[in-house]
Amino acid sequence: MIADRLRIEKDLVWEFFCTFSRFEYALKRAGFAVGNKRRVNADWGCFGKTLRTLSPESQASLLKQCEYLQQQPPRKQVLCRGNLSWSNDIDESISDIERVLIYVRRVRNNLFHGGKFPTPDGVVDEPGRDKQLIQECLTVLRAVLKLPSVQNVAQNFDPEE
Repeated sequence: MIADRLRIEKDLVWEFFCTFSRFEYALKRAGFAVGNKRRVNADWGCFGKTLRTLSPESQASLLKQCEYLQQQPPRKQVLCRGNLSWSNDIDESISDIERVLIYVRRVRNNLFHGGKFPTPDGVVDEPGRDKQLIQECLTVLRAVLKLPSVQNVAQNFDPEE
């Protein structure tokens, strides 16, 4: 099975996929959406700017839960002179909380757009790192839902609560 090539627990990948997907749905339902008649996307940038206005204590609480993600951020897959490559670029002009949201999306993009499959480029260097990044991204998404001023996102994430 092709999913076995990821060398990451399938249940963890599935949980991340479902959580991320539902989080984007909740963002759009809560008004963090951009698009037109042809398509709509979650507006992560606007959402990040909203979180940037939270108290330093609220931000610190979230950021403490994802220290590995911040210290060892996921790389971004790029095209360099026609070849796939990895970039370590970090935007220093944005807040830490906005940067963490970018890292969550980067982990999602790397996983679901094929950046984590070992062939044809060879074995992925640190599959254990991938697991840790996914776990911290899940922690971030869940912690964000508990922050003040995002109740509308949390309500749309899980309307039963």
